[in-house]
Amino acid sequence: MTREVDMDGRQTVLTFLGGAGTVTGSAFLLEHGGHRLLIDCGLYQGERRWRRLNWEPFAVPPDTLDAVVVTHAHLDHCGYLPVLVRDGFRGPVWLTAGTNALSAIVLRDSAHLNERDAQYARAGGYSRHDPPLPLYTVADADQAIARFRSAAYGEEIEIGGGIRVVLSPAGHVLGSASVLAAAGESRVLFSGDLGRGSHPVLPPRADPPDARTVVIESTYGDRRHPAVEAEHADLAAAVRRTIGRAGFRARRRVRHRPDRPGAARAVRPDASRGDPRGAGGRRQSHGPGRARRLPRRRRPG
Repeated sequence: MTREVDMDGRQTVLTFLGGAGTVTGSAFLLEHGGHRLLIDCGLYQGERRWRRLNWEPFAVPPDTLDAVVVTHAHLDHCGYLPVLVRDGFRGPVWLTAGTNALSAIVLRDSAHLNERDAQYARAGGYSRHDPPLPLYTVADADQAIARFRSAAYGEEIEIGGGIRVVLSPAGHVLGSASVLAAAGESRVLFSGDLGRGSHPVLPPRADPPDARTVVIESTYGDRRHPAVEAEHADLAAAVRRTIGRAGFRARRRVRHRPDRPGAARAVRPDASRGDPRGAGGRRQSHGPGRARRLPRRRRPG
């Protein structure tokens, strides 16, 4: 915990709630003027001693938080949001448009896996709990996603109590951002995960703004990024063209089979739910974990 005092006597308090002692579970609490801002709300991953922390009550009552800002869409930075919202958080979750889109996919997938694992534990009888429950459900994830609010890079966000936030490109993944939080006379910069200074798909990483306190992710500090090859630049150009035409569209969806571990059926988006074959009568998968395509069936006559 760190404290700074303004000239008018108001304190700014920064508390590490996660991302300390381990690289996962990132969560930093900034308090100023009676308001609370949470920067990142990550899931603990890895060893069991860390994963068990996901089941502990959050360090502060979720309903006392005014807002959350998410740096990027990886689970160790956003994966605890469904629990936070389920347990009472009712404020906005601020993130870039890219992080908004990716986090929605990541959280729903994480929730599905939590539900599936609980089903397997119940069927296999290997849980100490009866019944075994998921950490959160798809419905919990949907409630968290409903609180997402997109902000552009460089846009100033008013949190309340004199706290203001600005996001800048971090060069890590699509939508990733560093967060500058200004509270009174205090200016705290949260780096998030940092990537290349320039990348053919991502916006160039911005020069860091002036800050009195810097919280920096150091996981990748001992290595250099390889140079961007020419074929990567071609791929990046194709990605930019696709985004410019109206964004990505899924070519297939995966229908999970909870009754058969390891089995998933990939179907075309226009396939009917009752028919395992997609348009044109092609079967898209065959057997657990094995996919093959059968010849198109000939029509009579």
